[in-house]
Amino acid sequence: MAFPKTQALRIIGGGERGGKWTPLVYSSKTSFLETNLEQLIKYGRVHRDPEDPKGPLVLACAYSEQIAIKPWETGKHGGEIRIVFLGNDFFMRNMALEIYSNYLLAINIFNWATGEQEQAYISPKSRLPSRVFITNRQTQIIFYSSVLIIPEILCIIGLAIWWRRK
Repeated sequence: MAFPKTQALRIIGGGERGGKWTPLVYSSKTSFLETNLEQLIKYGRVHRDPEDPKGPLVLACAYSEQIAIKPWETGKHGGEIRIVFLGNDFFMRNMALEIYSNYLLAINIFNWATGEQEQAYISPKSRLPSRVFITNRQTQIIFYSSVLIIPEILCIIGLAIWWRRK
């Protein structure tokens, strides 16, 4: 998953009602939170300062709490409050949905928050085709060897074998 331009979250406590906080997404161990926003806005540069909080940082968390029925509310069922907090919503925008598994996380967040956790799933990772980056010189070598040199060598060997048997 990719969370560009996100803000780290801090879980303070369970609250008065005893709800449960669950961290969902952490940043890497090498990440940090930029606190010098003047330098970031003025120069567009990020620099790791000693006072910057270091990773792993919480980028998304969920809160759930059971709602009890009041004695005078007969016929109603108890429920559950479910809220998901994110550092920002950028990962759910159109241009970022196809990055890694952002769309799966977004679907699972909505499924869990609406109480349909049986619809939430994590699909197995599929291997993406790997790409080879080669220079123009390497492209020329591959072309000449596979289209010209190797076929000519095979033709010469074939002619030599034909000539001997003749």
